[in-house]
Parts: sequence; structure tokens; C-alpha cells
Amino acid sequence: GRGKMEPKQLQNQVVVLMGVCLLVSAIFFYDETKMLLDIGASSSFTVVLDVVKSDALPPSLAHVVAPPTEAFVMDDTNALFTVEGLRHMNETYADVNDWVITFIDQSYLETFDLWYRYYRTHDGSRVQHPRLLFLIALDNVAFTKLRQCLGGTPDIVVVRLDKEGAGKNESLLWEQRVLFLHQIIHELPQYNIVFTDVDAFWVRDPFTEIFYNSPSLRDADVIASRGRYPQECPLTNAGASCMGFIRFRNTLATRQYLTHVRDWLQDEDNQKDDQVAVNCVATSSLYEPVQEQLPFNKHNTALLTYRSNRTIMMAPSSDDDSHLTIGLLSYSVVPRYCKEQTSRWRTNSNIVIIHCLANKNAKSKSIAIQKNDLLLKGEWNESCTRHWSS
Repeated sequence: GRGKMEPKQLQNQVVVLMGVCLLVSAIFFYDETKMLLDIGASSSFTVVLDVVKSDALPPSLAHVVAPPTEAFVMDDTNALFTVEGLRHMNETYADVNDWVITFIDQSYLETFDLWYRYYRTHDGSRVQHPRLLFLIALDNVAFTKLRQCLGGTPDIVVVRLDKEGAGKNESLLWEQRVLFLHQIIHELPQYNIVFTDVDAFWVRDPFTEIFYNSPSLRDADVIASRGRYPQECPLTNAGASCMGFIRFRNTLATRQYLTHVRDWLQDEDNQKDDQVAVNCVATSSLYEPVQEQLPFNKHNTALLTYRSNRTIMMAPSSDDDSHLTIGLLSYSVVPRYCKEQTSRWRTNSNIVIIHCLANKNAKSKSIAIQKNDLLLKGEWNESCTRHWSS
């Protein structure tokens, strides 16, 4: 018939067509890759293209790495808040309610390994209360090892805070923590933020025990563990908010409060200490105490309400912006003086977080862990210890 090709002609045309398709695909992917690299070069936010390979992870984690989440490099506190960074967080973690944030330097990697083991025991509530674990490394060693071990886990983001000296200068770190918190709470208002120290061990699930199921606390703007510092401006005569374990619900009242905290820290006359700032702002002339519910003593949690004396102009919100409520957890919920309480924590259902007072160095924390019987027994396949020591 007319137009019929010989088999040899048809084979040649198919080969030519396949070659053209391959050439077009190569040009397309080159342009796409170049665009990604140009985005990274034009901003402080960088997508790390050499994402973690599954064979770099412990076997029990390898199954969750397809496809791996991108790792982030954060060169300063603004790096996450570029157009690209915000879009990525909003799209990738659209179903998340809370960010759990902790700061880690290389000396605390082994303490973090134990903290992470406790954290993972509460995965059962992640469906009801979805959250993102946000690990901020304070030095290159911590960043490399965290990314090697956990950077491909879908519900974890590993970033680096490359603020020169922040890992060794507590005042600088505390100020950077507040600046970072203030930016998240304003730029990403759909997320609540939990700050936790890596030696504040989650022996029970705070999401089910405190944040969402406690009738007296679930609507509080801030929920904090209890401390005695700073003594010059405690929230009540029985204690102060402790930054070692604290949750900020993303409300208008919280955003106003954290703006005051940021401004307080940036005042040259004030001490560069985030725990001093969150307490002294609430007890300053900026707020007026309204009432104290739940009588505060060793065994009870306080619910404190403050009226703002200075409203900051912000976007309209359905939240009540005239009052700030702070839940201050008792020592029976978050013990600090562990010698008295932790020997029976496995049978005491009141204890949710154990955060033992110890000197601020890794060796003292390790001794406190062993003294208070906080090491978990048995094998744990997800341990990153082999990465910390390598």
C-alpha cells in the first residue's frame, strides 16, 4: 500500500526520534538543576542537593528515606525565612501543628541520642497531634553527624545555625533563640512551638498529657516548666518560667508577648538571657496581672493571666489580644530536683518530663542521667551512637 515503510526505514526513524527525546530531556533537566542552584546562590537559604542516602542510616531508619526530605543549611536566623524556605515549609509540612525545637552542639550528641529515644516512644500520638522535630546544630560537627543519621527522616529537619560563637557564648545563643522563635511565630503562624533541652527527657507524652488534653491548660498561650530563676522577677511567689521545656501556642497574645521579649533582649541595658526576658517582660509595666487560678504550690500547676498594657498593631485575629495566659507546671509534672522524685518515675503517672538540675556541661548531664536511673534498658536499633563516635 501507499506510504508503507520498509522495516529498516521504520527502525531508523524510531532511533532518531528516541535520540531527539533524550536530547530535549537533558536540556530540560539541565535548566531545572541550574535554576535550583541559582536559587541557592542568590539567597541565604540553600537546598542541599546531596541528600542523605539510605545506606548512611541505621537499618531501622532506611525504610523511611524514600524520598528523603531535603536537609537545610541555615547560615543565620533569617535563612529559613526566604520565599523559597517559607514555601517549602508550608508545602512539605502542611499537616503539622507543632514544631519541637532543640539546639545541639557536638558535646551533647550522646545526651541527645537518649532524648531522641524517649521522644520516639510517643510516636503513637503523631497521627492525632502531628509535629515536626527541628534540630538546630550549633557547630559543623553536630550538623554533619545529625544530618548523616537523621537528615532523611520525614518528620525531622536538620539545620545549622552558623552564627559565629553562638555555640560557645550562652548570651549570644539565648538571644539568637528568641530572634529565631519570634520569626517563626510571626512568619509561620499556623505552627505552635515547643522548645526543649536535650536533657529534658519526655518520659510521658506532653502532647496528650499536657498540651491538648489538659482542661486547664489546653487554651493557655504559654505552658512552661517551673524554675527559680530569675529571682528578681518571678511570675509568682513560687516560681518562674523555665526555657528548658516551654510551649508557645501561636496566638495573637503570644506574638505580642514575644515581640516584647525580643525588644527587651535587644535593649543594651538588659541582660542577654532568654529566661530572664520571658519572666521580666511578663512582670513589667507592659502587663498587669489579672488573676492566678489553681493555687500554686509544690503539687499544683499555676494558670496566670495578664492584661496587656500596650497593644502592638498586628494583623486582625479572632484571638483575645487583651490577655496573656501562662501555665506554669509544677515540680510534680516536671521535676527538677531529681533525687527526691525520679527514683519512682516509672510508676508515678504525674511525671511527664524529667529535667534534672545539673551543671551546664555534658559530663554533669551524663552523671545526672546515670544517678537518676534514666538510661533505657535493652537494644534500640535507631541509636545513632555509631555516628557520634565515628
